[in-house]
Parts: sequence; C-alpha cells; structure tokens
Amino acid sequence: MNVRHEAFCLADPWFFDRRREISADDLAAPSYGPQWTVEEHGHWRRLRPAGAVLPEQGWAVEISAAPGNADRVLDRIREYCRIARLHHRHLRSRSIFLDRNAEYPTTGGTGALATIYPPDNNALEQILDDLSELLAGEPGPDIDGALRCGECPIHVHYGGFMPLWTEHGGARVPALRRPSSALEPAPRGPEFSVPDWVRIPDCVAEYTDAPMPPHPVAEVLRQAHGTAVYLAERGVEQVLVEEAWPYTGLDGDGVDAAARLERKHDLFERLAGIPGIPKTHAYLAGQRHYLVREYRQGLPLDAWLTRHYPLTRRDCPETDLAAYRKQALSVLAQVDRIVAEAAERGVVLENPRNILVDSSGTVSLTGFDRDETALRLRLFLPLAPLYRLVPERLRWAAELTERRFSLPAGYADRIAPHTEPAHTELDEPRPDWTLVRKQIAEALLACATPDRQDRLFPGDIEQFRVGGATFGTGAAGVLHSLHVAGAGRFPEHEQWLLDAIDGEQPSRAGFYDGSHGIAYVLEEFGHRKAAADLLAVSRALVDHTVGHDLASGLAGIGLTRLHFATTRGDNEFGRQALNIGIRLAEALDTAEPPGATARAGLLYGWSGPALLFLRLYERTGEPAWLSFADQALERDLEECVPALDGSLPVRDGNRGSRRGAGIGSAGILIVTEQLARYRFDAKAARSLPALRVACRGEFALHPGLLNGRCGLAAGLAFSSTPDRRTQDAIDRHLTRLSWYAVPFRGGLAFPGTRLLRLSADVATGGAGVLRTLAALQDGIELLPFLGPTPRVGH
Repeated sequence: MNVRHEAFCLADPWFFDRRREISADDLAAPSYGPQWTVEEHGHWRRLRPAGAVLPEQGWAVEISAAPGNADRVLDRIREYCRIARLHHRHLRSRSIFLDRNAEYPTTGGTGALATIYPPDNNALEQILDDLSELLAGEPGPDIDGALRCGECPIHVHYGGFMPLWTEHGGARVPALRRPSSALEPAPRGPEFSVPDWVRIPDCVAEYTDAPMPPHPVAEVLRQAHGTAVYLAERGVEQVLVEEAWPYTGLDGDGVDAAARLERKHDLFERLAGIPGIPKTHAYLAGQRHYLVREYRQGLPLDAWLTRHYPLTRRDCPETDLAAYRKQALSVLAQVDRIVAEAAERGVVLENPRNILVDSSGTVSLTGFDRDETALRLRLFLPLAPLYRLVPERLRWAAELTERRFSLPAGYADRIAPHTEPAHTELDEPRPDWTLVRKQIAEALLACATPDRQDRLFPGDIEQFRVGGATFGTGAAGVLHSLHVAGAGRFPEHEQWLLDAIDGEQPSRAGFYDGSHGIAYVLEEFGHRKAAADLLAVSRALVDHTVGHDLASGLAGIGLTRLHFATTRGDNEFGRQALNIGIRLAEALDTAEPPGATARAGLLYGWSGPALLFLRLYERTGEPAWLSFADQALERDLEECVPALDGSLPVRDGNRGSRRGAGIGSAGILIVTEQLARYRFDAKAARSLPALRVACRGEFALHPGLLNGRCGLAAGLAFSSTPDRRTQDAIDRHLTRLSWYAVPFRGGLAFPGTRLLRLSADVATGGAGVLRTLAALQDGIELLPFLGPTPRVGH
C-alpha cells in the first residue's frame, strides 16, 4: 500500500482527508501581555516581543517532545522565551502535534514542537546551554533535516526566520538569501545539511557526528517518518538494515517506530527457522534503533502482481491463465504454511501484508503488518481494497474470480459468504448511459463541501499539496467536466473557485496542478478578468519553470497560452506560446534519457510537448513542428519495451509496466494518432499497432481517465483505423466500469488511487469517468487541447 495515501485514509471512511483539529486540544499559552504580538500561520502560533529585530535567516533552535511530556516541555519553553524575550513559535494544537509525529502524517512531519529564533550566534550558544539544563532528561524524537544537540530534544538547523520565497521548477518554494543577495531554494530533506556558503558555529560543530547505521550503506531503499530501510554491506555479505526512531512514527495505538521495530525483531526471533522467515543478525537500541537481518531478493507482492498478472494482456489464452493460476496458488500455499507454522509457535499472523516473491516463486515474509484485504482475492482480482467501500460486492468479486480462473469449487466461499450483491445500472446487459452519466454527476455534486476552504470536491491527496482548486485533482476540473458533459453550470461552486484564488494565489503555474488550468476553466466560464489576472500573477512562476511536461511544466503552460491567443484573438498570447514551443524544441536535443521510474505518457512525458508542437503546426502551418512532435514522441517511446502479447507498454523499473493515459501507452497513443493524421510516415507512427494492443487488456486496476480503464478506452477511440476488435475492447472497458462503481447518495461514485477512497477529480475519479463517457458518446473534447474525440458506439 502507498503509505502516502494510507495517511489520508484515517480521517474519513469515504474520501482521502487530513485529520481534523479538535478545539479542546488547543495549545494556547496564557497571555504574555501587551508587549507581545501573537500571530497564527498555518499550523503554528508565533509569539514576538515588541521591538525585537530578527535577521531574515539564521540558525534556529527546534525542540521536540514525546506525547507524554509535550505539555511540560512546551510550558518550559514558553516561560523561558517569555523571560528572555525571545521570538518563538509552537504548534497550535495537540491534534497537529500528534499528526506530525504519526506513522503516516498528513500535515507534514518534522517532529518539531517549538522553534526559537536567536538574534545572533552568541544568543544561539546561550540558548543551547540554557535548554540543555532546562530540558535535561526530557525525551523527544530526532527532527527531520535538523541536527540534534546532545541527549536533550534540542536541535538546530539553518533556515529562514521570515518568509522568503523563490520560484523553482515551476513552484513557489521556501528560499534562503545568498551573500550576493540572490535567492536560492532552502535545503529540504530528512538529513541535516547547510548551504555551502554558511559557516557552522563552534557551538553547533561539536554535534555534527549524527547517528549512523551499523554497517556501510550501499543503497537507501526507503525513508519514511521515523523509519528507514537500507541495503548495507556486512563484510562480503549484503544485509538489510531497518532503522527506527523512538518517540515518533506513532501508530493508531500510540506505539512509536522504535517499539514496533523491537516487536518485529521479537517476532523474527520467535519464528526463526521457518522457511520464508529471514534470519536476524543483530538488534541495536540507542538514540536510534537498528535491526540487521538477512537480505532476500524478490518483488513485493503488488509489484509481482503487476509483472505476472495475465489479464492486463490482450486476448489472454487459457494456457497463460493456467500457468498463472499455478503460480498464484503456490504463493497462497506458501503463505498458508508460514501462517500455520507460526500458529504452532503461538504467533497469530492474520492476512500478512509484507510478502516478497523471488524469481523462482519462493515466498518470504518481510514484516508482520496485517492486510485488510483477503489474499485469496487479491491474487486473482487485485481490486480488494474497493470492497471495504462496497462490501456487498465482495461475493460477486469472489464468484468472478473462481469462474474466470477456473479455481476449485468452493474457492469463493473462503473469500466471502453468499450475499445479495449491490446492483447498479452499469450491471445491466445494455446500460442506459444517459442515466449512468446523470448518476455520476449526482454523486459528484453530492460530495461537494462548499463550506470548506481547502477543497470543494474530494479527490486525490495531491490536492493537499497543490491546493483544492486545480484542474487535475481539484474544483476547476470537476466543474469543467460537469459543464462539458452536459450536467450544467453551478454558480455557487464557481464562486467558491473564484474565492479560492482570491484568498490564496496558486503556488504552481502548471495546467493540471496550478494556475494555468484554473485560468483555462475561468476563461471557459466567462470569468475573463479573473483568468487574465491569474495568468498575470503567474508570470514569475512561468519564467522559472523548466519542466517540459503537460501536468506542471511548459507544455501545459504553452497550450494554455495558445488557447487564450485563439479565444481572445490576442497575438501576445500566441507569441508567448511560440516562445515556449521553441524552448521545448531546443530542450529535445538535451532531454534526459529514460530513468528508473516511468514518466512517458500524456501528463509527465514528452507526449505533452508533442501535443503543443502539433497545435503550433495547426496555427502556423510550419512543418518543422511536426518533426519536433515526432522527435518528442520517439523520446517517450524509448521508455517502452515490447511485451510478449505484441503490445508496447511503458517500462516502470522493477514495478512492471504502465499502459494508462497519464503515464503509459494510452497517453502516447492519443498524441501519436493525431500526428499520423498529418504525417502518416512519422517514425513514431510505426508504433501505433503495438500501442493500440497495449490498451486492449482485460484488466485495469483503476477506473480513472488518467490512471486507469477510461484512459485505455479513450486511447483506442482515437484510432485512425478503427475495427471490430477495437470497438469490442472499448465496449469491454466501458461495461467493466461496473467493477468499480460505488452507490453513493443516490448516484454513482468511483474510487481513486489504489481504490482506497472515493475520488471526484479528473485525474483519478468520477469527473474523469464522466468526461470519458461524454467524449466517447458525444464526441466532445476528452481533455483540453486534445480536440474532438471520435465518437464510438452507445
């Protein structure tokens, strides 16, 4: 499970959300008197003595605490700062403190409870000395990105005392000022670091020997809040080192990361000798805890499924199903055996989640977390998280699994008892698509929360990073989808969007994650001044944007400017789009080669710039733009690897392959089909047959437009040579939306990333499904800048 998304599953049973504050948890201090100014900034309460003058940046002192001593530590810090008249801040509530120290924080987790801002280095040294006495014996976790000063929970880092910002990679980020007065992005990351132009004071330098793993690290495999996993070298042997910090990474029961690691070590010891249980070598407890154990090669179960699951391929033959059935049943039998042998030793392992499968099919358990989904279903129909949202469909899924894979009679009974399944219009042999679209729109509107300032429609957790107004995961995209699909305009919700950008300008310039996507929708809705103002204030962000992509980079910005040039007849916007096109064309020659993680596709690959090149060709008639589009698509095709079924999916490192629209074959296909209309002999066009095959698989994990089945259907719809097999594949994708549909407040909703929660957004949720159906059935534009969609059946 993606732990970033898991963090946002704790606050609401239906939607991704942050944990809510409780007013009774407020950490307000007694009044310091009129000589102090108290301000609130986000999660922090800032207290400033009258007349105090601070530099705009310097060495800050950060203090952490454990849940049991947080109130006591904070009281001491506030009293110390009051007497010493020191500028300081602290978290506003205990709810925020617990969230920022949680195993899966939703508000950003550094571990800090309070920060003191020394006016100079002499004061810094005095504060460190004083706090070492004041907080002697008090426990507290290490703080990400800061240096711990001794055994007390006192830390330092070099950073901004006042808000300083710069534009970096198309985003507004915290900054530091160099001696030359130029601004640069402030260091960010889990390890302590300082800019090369900053001198470390003597009172800090004595503490720069940070804790280190017990063996030389060859590779950092994972870092999360209060934990890390390293591949290390123990002599000539490779071992796995797991690190955990005390007093942080708190789970739902308040157990910290170090205690969980100690418990895990105890379980490994109790189960030693059972085949499938790695050997342990050492357990070291100190400022940080380390478990050294045997390193076993293999793929986590989700990655193994991605690589081996046969129904993602087209026209899967029975021989492939039989081969996979044998593999999957072997995995299941091995897990059952480990569970049974553990039970004989008095250890109950219920639905273990941390399963590793090596190249020979041998299973290991690398941890003992409980999986909320049934392994028996997960191996054959990897939609299991969905049935926590709609449990009445679980029996239906179990029977489908038993039937499709010819599993032994009664297999479904071990997954779920006989129940009456929930029925939706999508389950009908010939669904009433008008009714389906109406029900999707009703669900979108039913989940709107206009009383909230942070978001109007629930979507992917990205909306908590980039804001709730964006096109990809926010209100702009949902409102636009309702409009183009014929569901109507909603003035009160449009006002929410206007208020959102008036209250806080987007910190990013991109189309799907920032100001340009919002401006596009405002322009479409007739809010022309608001759209123009938003583009104007984004100018500095655009100037510092270097990414090429459609989601957050220059391609989306250029396409938006070109659209404004057309709708407004404004040549200045056209000139800006042309300049961006030239920048991207020049960048093609120095484009980075494919990396370990997939990016090719409509959102993050070079298919986005290729789309801009095509639109510039249509505007200018200059054939060089077609050549640039071909070159850009060829760059994306470098990330693809031919599969045995004749398809051409995008390679995604050890995680398998991607076939969707946002990242994957479908996104490349949509743009390549459009290039082929103008230049049938383009190099990229040679890959069209294999790209189409990649979109014809029977299974897709997600229903969404940019991350799932709807994107596959849309990719096929753009085919310049449609045939019966293409139409059948599109029909199958649309009818199998029934697999994911969740009845919600009289409508139909759809799950988002990893099927963990419902989503309304364009990228992953119901708005994307709605506009896909409208595009394929009515011929409207699937997404901005793609042009009319070829209509299909229904």
